[in-house]
Amino acid sequence: MKFEIGDDVDKKLVSVLFHEFLMCEEAFEKFVLFAGNNIMGSSESNIKLKSYNSYSEFLSRLYEFYVGCFKREYRNTENIDHEALDSLFTSEAEKLIRKRRIEIEKGYAPDWENYISYYQESVPSQFGKDFRDVRNNTLHTDYRRAGGHRIGLMEFYKKYHKFVHLLYYSALLAWSEKTHKEQKIQHVEEFDFLGNGN
Repeated sequence: MKFEIGDDVDKKLVSVLFHEFLMCEEAFEKFVLFAGNNIMGSSESNIKLKSYNSYSEFLSRLYEFYVGCFKREYRNTENIDHEALDSLFTSEAEKLIRKRRIEIEKGYAPDWENYISYYQESVPSQFGKDFRDVRNNTLHTDYRRAGGHRIGLMEFYKKYHKFVHLLYYSALLAWSEKTHKEQKIQHVEEFDFLGNGN
């Protein structure tokens, strides 16, 4: 369905995007906590499971958030072909890494930013497809989650996390609950056991 920025469909899509990003942000914070425990020496299966699960959820939520953003950019709620999405994700990551290099070169980057050498790498052409595959591994009960013809979660992390983090950080500035505490999500507010007559 086609829509215009500011109409009823767009307002609902923005509400869903905000909700999706809140879930993404929450999953990322859990991942940082559990992965931090693992990095600091805890190799308990429970910590590894929670690290795996929270990173998987983070990737799935981030992926879905960006799919919604692409739909909003096109002003159309129709599904976008998976190959077109692969290309859109790769292009978006490439745009963000190029922007980061420019910010560092021009002196606009914050003091804590990585050295420019960290951003010299181009986004691999398989990024979008591998992002979709790792997201599918999370959302579907498919034997390929345990190995096969799809990228595994640790391999994805090692190969692509810097690009995923750029996507996340770019959205964080505009969509974080921490900067939009007053924002109410109507469909969430309606899920109220005290206010529905029970």
